Amino acid sequence: MMRWSHVSRRVARGSAVLLCLALALPLATPKVARAQAAAPTGEYVIGIEDVLQVSVWAHPELERTVNVGPQGTIIFPPIGEIKATGLTARQLSDRIADRLSTYLRQGVSTVTVIVRDHLSQSVYVTGNVSRPGRYGAETPLSIFSAINEAGGAQTNGDLSRVTIIRRAGTGPHQFTVDVAKALREGTTASLPALMAGDMVIVPASVSLVGGAGNEEAVGVLGEVNRPGLYPVSTNEDLWVALALAGGPTGRGNLSNVRVLTRDQSAQTAVSVNLLETLQRGNKAPFIVHPGDIVFVDTKGISFWQGFTELLGVTRDAANLVAVVRVLQNNP
Repeated sequence: MMRWSHVSRRVARGSAVLLCLALALPLATPKVARAQAAAPTGEYVIGIEDVLQVSVWAHPELERTVNVGPQGTIIFPPIGEIKATGLTARQLSDRIADRLSTYLRQGVSTVTVIVRDHLSQSVYVTGNVSRPGRYGAETPLSIFSAINEAGGAQTNGDLSRVTIIRRAGTGPHQFTVDVAKALREGTTASLPALMAGDMVIVPASVSLVGGAGNEEAVGVLGEVNRPGLYPVSTNEDLWVALALAGGPTGRGNLSNVRVLTRDQSAQTAVSVNLLETLQRGNKAPFIVHPGDIVFVDTKGISFWQGFTELLGVTRDAANLVAVVRVLQNNP
């Protein structure tokens, strides 16, 4: 009986929470992408993190969904661990069938392997798009296709300043792409190619309130009631910025408020103890400036832990500014 397999394309849609893992999860390397492109049969080559659907004809009890682990293997009872990376779905189905022939009474059986989620070739799309999340295909999506898979830019999304964050080599790198111009000129095919693991960020063309751009506002994040961008004067009191954001929540740690600001030409993080100000009546205000990011920490967890959790909700412009600036300050 002829063995057959199918390779299907499925977009892996996840909640924005998946984005908070974007900088922590192992990402596919350029080497993997090149290996897939060089497959002699032209078929998709399975990679780490891919999700596979395996079924065996006449044995519904053996049907299961398996994930390709960090070592490039899957676990498929009753044969146990088997190497999957570097194989096409057809080749893996043949290998499983051969191994199963020693367990099944009728000998060789038809095995079907379907690549359900192409996560080894996925990219992350966030910012002002309709459906932020992780999206995969047989080959890395183009910038334009990735934004389309995420539902397209929202009305306040600025396609002229799309940021690509890439983790390669010694650290993250970023560059800006004018997708709007490419659309106007019909040259989207000439946009830079994405690599597996890239993060695509569509920033806001205007702020969430007051119509102010990023350089005219202070971003207020963390444990506040209304995170977002808020227009401020050149020398504004930190308390005013917090008040514009609805004030701190009950979980806010006012003894450790972080302010990402620019000190001369460099980005710096300053810790401000506002709780002490409340208790002792310190009249000396802490001044914030347009372009600063204010982060109210959560009681009981570290600043960076709390900041990482915010990556899951990077749908407002202030969060996007913070992500980019922290990466710039930590290459």
